[in-house]
Amino acid sequence: MMNKNLIPTYVASSIYKIPLSFYERAKVKYLLLDLDNTLASHRERRADPEAVDWARRVAEAGLTVYIISNNSRKRVETYASSLGVECLYLAFKPFASRLLSFLREKGIRKEDCLLLGDQVYTDVRAANRAGLRSVLLAPISQDDPIWTFYNRRREKRKREEIYARSLATSIKED
Repeated sequence: MMNKNLIPTYVASSIYKIPLSFYERAKVKYLLLDLDNTLASHRERRADPEAVDWARRVAEAGLTVYIISNNSRKRVETYASSLGVECLYLAFKPFASRLLSFLREKGIRKEDCLLLGDQVYTDVRAANRAGLRSVLLAPISQDDPIWTFYNRRREKRKREEIYARSLATSIKED
């Protein structure tokens, strides 16, 4: 039996494949996005044109994006600034306390949020601990820093089980 804290609400291949209509149907107002391997490779310092265009379209649809990352202040703020969004760095996912404090500080209700990320043990677990819905995404790059490499090996079987047993709803992609 899989630990419920490791089961995402939804699965999708990429943020770019999720139709904007999905967020409206799901009554989502705030997208809480992991940075590394969700929005960009850990080597990319600034948002590329595809990410900038996506963020513009999301904002035009009335959604607010926040980057929620375990990475350093400099890394996260530099990328968030290039994307034109706010952020929480050193989020300490999978723990929920900094994430919940951030939401309270912003006056954001949990039911209005969706946390999107590429890791089961950090992103999905943090969302579940915080009482948020989540989307587990495929990593955009296989080029991981060493600490993520070990998490990926550890989560491989969990990810396979999520898909094989249809434990999460697959988002109908564009």
